[in-house]
Amino acid sequence: MANRIITGVIAVWTVGMAIGIVAAGLGIGRDCAGLNGGELNACLADAWTRGGIGLAILFVLWLVVFLPMAIIWSISRPRENVTVFGPAGQQVMVSEAEAKRRVEQQGWSYQPPRPA
Repeated sequence: MANRIITGVIAVWTVGMAIGIVAAGLGIGRDCAGLNGGELNACLADAWTRGGIGLAILFVLWLVVFLPMAIIWSISRPRENVTVFGPAGQQVMVSEAEAKRRVEQQGWSYQPPRPA
């Protein structure tokens, strides 16, 4: 299960939200074009207030979805907790299912090879 779907979902979600957050940040203050002096300062302050709230909402949305996916990812990862020994004496740590498959093949064993 080396290619878990949740890994791709987390990556796509994070990249998508990063693009959204950057786009929202770049859009702050665009409607203040053509203003000067105090009007420009007031417009930018208002834009940053509204934009900051929007950015915070996007970040919280990302976090609320990311945390459960990260927990699922962490729980579903394969455990490499069984040691098997290959035909040439190599020691490999694998999951229980993989260990069973290897031991069923000729030459693999749960016991280390005896020295000659």
